[in-house]
Amino acid sequence: MALDTPVTRNSPGAAERARRRGGYGAVTAGYERAAQLTSDPQARARRLLAAAVAANDAGRQDRALELGDQASGLSADPLLQADVALLRLLNQAEDLHQSLPAAVAAASAIEAQHPRRAAEVYTTAITHASAAGSDFHPLARQITARLSELRLPPGTMRPCTRPSPNWASPPARNSPPCSAGSARNSRNDPSAVSTAGG
Repeated sequence: MALDTPVTRNSPGAAERARRRGGYGAVTAGYERAAQLTSDPQARARRLLAAAVAANDAGRQDRALELGDQASGLSADPLLQADVALLRLLNQAEDLHQSLPAAVAAASAIEAQHPRRAAEVYTTAITHASAAGSDFHPLARQITARLSELRLPPGTMRPCTRPSPNWASPPARNSPPCSAGSARNSRNDPSAVSTAGG
């Protein structure tokens, strides 16, 4: 039986203390345990996603994908779905003909509410599409166009894509500046996991 008690509320804190010590296995276990003890499906899904990110950081991609799929099955939250799609894309969990369109669809669903996260998903999708060969270059161009039209908050540096010269067109004359590190990275920013404001 799942409970919401001080123990379940404190489990994520213990997991984050383990993350600071570099114990990603302990982070994974802490979030998994917290998820098991949580009755609210949305909170359980967020904790499973946090466990998935930690498992991925620990090099346990198969476990990360399992946990991500569990989280996805519990919540229809578009931000969580985008995070799971990004996790699947990063780990090439399926054929790129499936994972790239899924990631782009998930990113488009969060553009208005979470433009920074959408930019991160688009940037990752562009990287994978451009590296995958000429079959994916048209999709890379489409994703690049979406990214360039994305309305990011004032002062946000636009993420750079390092396009392949085979498919990319030159940047627009008045394009805003970009920064390769501007999009939030859920792998290194635990606060970015499905609770990110942007």
